[in-house]
Parts: sequence; structure tokens; C-alpha cells
Amino acid sequence: MLPLPAGGAPQLFFLAAVAALIGGLSAIERKGAFQLMLSRPIVLAPILGWGMGDAQGGLLLGIPLELLFLGGVNLGEACRTTSRCWRPR
Repeated sequence: MLPLPAGGAPQLFFLAAVAALIGGLSAIERKGAFQLMLSRPIVLAPILGWGMGDAQGGLLLGIPLELLFLGGVNLGEACRTTSRCWRPR
């Protein structure tokens, strides 16, 4: 079992709340406001790392995650053939 951080359980709950707040704000930005791509891993991981106290570690984690999720950018409208927006031509 991993040891608790220096502040104990309250510090761990505080870090979890910070992570939840940053993650929730990024989810709102992605779908509801501006769509500035701030929720991409290359941007979000250092911000989350900074909130946790290790921005460099967040950046080191964000770079490979960005490479993995590079194809997941939604540009324009994407419809499957079984959805309502599909019309045969």
C-alpha cells in the first residue's frame, strides 16, 4: 500500500477536490464554452500537475497522452450511417 502524502488524509482529499474542479472546468470548456482546446492533454496535464504541485511531471505525462489522443479531435459534424443526420444521396 502506498503511503499517504505529507498532509495525511485531509491533504489527499484536498488534492482530489482540486483535480475534480480542474477536470470539471475542462469538460465544460470542451462542450459548452468557447472550445479553445484547453481540454487537450498537452494543456490540461501541466495545469493539473500545477494544481497537484508538480507541473513538470504533468507536462511529462501530457506529451505522450497528447500523442495517443491526437486522432480524437472532433472537427465538423461526424454522423454514423445509423443516425438521423444521414441521408442517402
